[in-house]
Amino acid sequence: MDLKPLVTLLAIVNPLAIVPFFIHYTQGFSEAQRKRTIRTAALSAFLVIAACALLGLQILEFFNISLPSFQVGGGMLLLISAMNMLNAQTAEAKAATNELEEGAEKVADGSEKAYKATKKGVKKGAKKVENGAEKAYDATKKEAKEVKEKVDGDNRR
Repeated sequence: MDLKPLVTLLAIVNPLAIVPFFIHYTQGFSEAQRKRTIRTAALSAFLVIAACALLGLQILEFFNISLPSFQVGGGMLLLISAMNMLNAQTAEAKAATNELEEGAEKVADGSEKAYKATKKGVKKGAKKVENGAEKAYDATKKEAKEVKEKVDGDNRR
């Protein structure tokens, strides 16, 4: 009897490592709820593993994936996972990274809003200057007309 597949499966599933998570997430559960959760989890895991064992090769053939390429892909995923573990950051450091990204987004949003407000203010200012210039032009034109009429009136005498 070949035990290699069983040992491989136990190494991947690693039931002993799941125990602390199970205890933590089921702290407030009653004994009946814990037993029901254990049964549900065990049945789900069994069905997934059985389906993969019985239909796995047919599924790979359906998608035209060779077994060696699937193994290489799985190995690469394990390599990436291992590299992430080696470069692990504390939760606080990850939060700081996210906060920096969020801060940069807020700065960009603020800069864009400031730019739009400045542009709007400049347009309003330009409009006011234009209106003022038109009023000044109209006033000057009116004064020039009055002066011309006065001069014309003086010349008629």
